Amino acid sequence: MDAVTGSAPLLESARIFGNLKKTKNWRPRRTIIFASWSGEEQGLIGSFEFVEEHLKLLQTNTLAYLNIDTCVKGADVDI
Repeated sequence: MDAVTGSAPLLESARIFGNLKKTKNWRPRRTIIFASWSGEEQGLIGSFEFVEEHLKLLQTNTLAYLNIDTCVKGADVDI
């Protein structure tokens, strides 16, 4: 459930934005980065390295950060 359940919504979001570009020639006003990390439980290596590499840019230009690591959990839906 952890990390893998976020992969499908991440890929679907990227697909939708790609289709907007193809069909409507729409482009966002800001850069959108879709990222997926492996090795989360082994010390956050992927995400940590990305942030470390791009820290200044992220601190000055990030509008939002969405973490969809665990999108589904358990057999019951709470409404």
